Amino acid sequence: MGETHNESNRLEIHNSHLIKGAFTKVATNCDIKVTFKYKNRNEALFLEKIYKTNEK
Repeated sequence: MGETHNESNRLEIHNSHLIKGAFTKVATNCDIKVTFKYKNRNEALFLEKIYKTNEK
């Protein structure tokens, strides 16, 4: 889960391990299941935090 303006680019970077210290650094087959559009970055990050806090 994360925020971006370009979903396909973010996925490619994520799966190629170009993000140092990424939580899913061993994953090579991540896929996009759903996307949401928000009014601004602050709203997206706020809702991402709520989701990750309640994730089980």
